[in-house]
Amino acid sequence: MARLRPQRGIPFRIGGRSYLLAAVVAALTVLVLAGTAAAIFGQPETISPPGVQASGSHIATDERGNAIAVWTAGPDGEHEIQAAFRPNGGPWGQPQTLSVPGEDSTEPQVVFDERDNALVAWTSFQDSPADPQLASARVRASFRPRGGSFAPSR
Repeated sequence: MARLRPQRGIPFRIGGRSYLLAAVVAALTVLVLAGTAAAIFGQPETISPPGVQASGSHIATDERGNAIAVWTAGPDGEHEIQAAFRPNGGPWGQPQTLSVPGEDSTEPQVVFDERDNALVAWTSFQDSPADPQLASARVRASFRPRGGSFAPSR
């Protein structure tokens, strides 16, 4: 049996089936890259109220593609927690304040459960009426049932 030896100066040759395989791989690569290129970010949207300092945002989506964004709004010492809902493929709704008036609230987080109910939790600070140097910290939360809205702040 003859033994094949690489020869210098002669390029490696590909048979007919290899050309077909290479063409299929190239075509699939182009299709994958074209599909990836179509999945781009849209233009940024402002969902917090105009003129409000907003920070500490967090967003979650449910199984149906609906989204809730939460953020901290307002100047230092007077932070509120706000949230907005966006149905899948629709526009963002009006922001709703979730935190209790008079408390300095920060660090909002939002999650959806397996039934597409939403829960937002945050840290809230309240100054002591007796001593302005003292404050109490609490964890507050607001629940939004699937298809419903957040309960008013209390």
